[in-house]
Amino acid sequence: MEHQSLYRKYRSQAFEDVVGQDHVTRTLQNALTKDRVAHAYLFCGPRGTGKTSTARLLAKALNCVHGPTPTPCNQCDLCLSITSGRAMDVVEVDAASETGIDNVREVIINNARYAPAEGRYKVYIIDEVHDLSRAAFDGLLKTLEEPPPHVVFVLATTEIHKVPATIISRCQRFEFRRGSIEEVRSRVEYVAREEGVVVEPSAAALIARAAQGGWRDALSLLEQVMAYSDQTITARDVGAVLGAIEDESLADLTRKVVGCEVVAALRSLDSLLSEGKDLRQLLQNFSDYLRDCLMESMGAASAAGRTLVPLETARGIQLLEYTARAERELRWNTQQRLVMELMLLRMAAGLPETISGSAGPPERMAGARGTASGEFFGSGEIREGPSAARPAPSTMRRASPSVSARDPGTPESSKPRIAPGPGAQIETPAASTSPDGPSSVVVSGGSVDLPAVQGQWKLFLTRVGQRSRRLQALLREAVPTQCLDNVITLKFRQQYHFTGVDDPSARREVEGVLSQILGQPVKIICVLDEEVTARNVARPTARTAETVTDADLTELFPGWEINET
Repeated sequence: MEHQSLYRKYRSQAFEDVVGQDHVTRTLQNALTKDRVAHAYLFCGPRGTGKTSTARLLAKALNCVHGPTPTPCNQCDLCLSITSGRAMDVVEVDAASETGIDNVREVIINNARYAPAEGRYKVYIIDEVHDLSRAAFDGLLKTLEEPPPHVVFVLATTEIHKVPATIISRCQRFEFRRGSIEEVRSRVEYVAREEGVVVEPSAAALIARAAQGGWRDALSLLEQVMAYSDQTITARDVGAVLGAIEDESLADLTRKVVGCEVVAALRSLDSLLSEGKDLRQLLQNFSDYLRDCLMESMGAASAAGRTLVPLETARGIQLLEYTARAERELRWNTQQRLVMELMLLRMAAGLPETISGSAGPPERMAGARGTASGEFFGSGEIREGPSAARPAPSTMRRASPSVSARDPGTPESSKPRIAPGPGAQIETPAASTSPDGPSSVVVSGGSVDLPAVQGQWKLFLTRVGQRSRRLQALLREAVPTQCLDNVITLKFRQQYHFTGVDDPSARREVEGVLSQILGQPVKIICVLDEEVTARNVARPTARTAETVTDADLTELFPGWEINET
């Protein structure tokens, strides 16, 4: 006997067999009972959720010798011919291959006027209806709006947004939903029992998660695993065939990350990749597992049959943010393994997320104090255990590129600014946690000085970039040159950058971010470089009425090279 795929063998033959779509089957059965069948239905939803099967059941219920009935007998000639696909009055159209107006006119419009050959109704099932051309939709519109009394249309689509509103408004619309993991797992176990195969609960759960709520996908995956394994399907069998990661491996990786075991987490990743696991699949499974752990710890949902690791709410949210950013990074980064390794490093060490340069100043990766979990890279080595991520809170200082010499007897506003010598360093206040995040730096007491501003300039640019990329680009060309009485002077070399930042709304934005980082209210003054000013107000012809010499150009535009040619 010819082999038949599981999803075809176990296709629903009665409304009661349709799993997970009670809101659809109940409405259709009631309409059949009350003789209120519509002339057009629109079934929309993800693939493999039973749209075409339900359409065939409706055709069978309308044409059964005992019908129209909500319970077709599946024994009469009409029911059997519809089941086998031989019924003349049930026409299935694949809109993906018959997209044009000529196909619609030939198959549907011209033939819809004729009476059924065998049953009571002609049923047109148009699969993937969104693939029809605009002309085909327009040609179908009149027939769909006022079909002959013996015609019923069932349109099925996975992309409802591509179907014209004029078509949708003429149909009764039904949304088919994905099955939950528990529903799909139960169906997998049922089919496996019918096939005489034992499937472990953890293996069935892996198949259900891989199917992503699709009933047909789940049975196709089950059939694939059955061909690989013996009479008993284990989670290891599913992992070997589908590339899915077992819960035990995910739990082990999570414990090492939560326990700040940096090297052990990296070794676990290396072990999984050496087994041939797909990195994207691994990241997706890891993210799903962390989500289930968090939901279980919060009591928001239960993941029955999974080995879960308890997670505190704040820690779980942080870890999920890491995985979400890493998934975005993997879309374009060619060094995918490096992205995954950096994610695990930051997870285990509690470092700020810096993927794509969207957050966290670079200097904090070079030894500054980290987040709540502590320090990383500061000592030049990776240490195991939670203690590796908890430095002394008052010992971290960062070198600044400049220093100001201070005379204790001189008022702050009149202290001279002395340029630093080679290798000179100063200490700026340590990083501290603020409401804006763990990387805020608060300058305690007194007024803000220029070295403090210069020392936090990279952090300032990062914070501005999180609010406005345009403003960040403009400020990259600015240089803080003076700070007196908490008024910071920013010098620009280009008129465009100067004008953009000197705007009142931009100034307020800059002052707000600087005040937050420095811990004190500050103001800014934007000035234009003297060279630019001279270039705008002076012209060579104003200096000499006769000729323009190289000396004139060099004096007006310092630093420019004179090309003899």
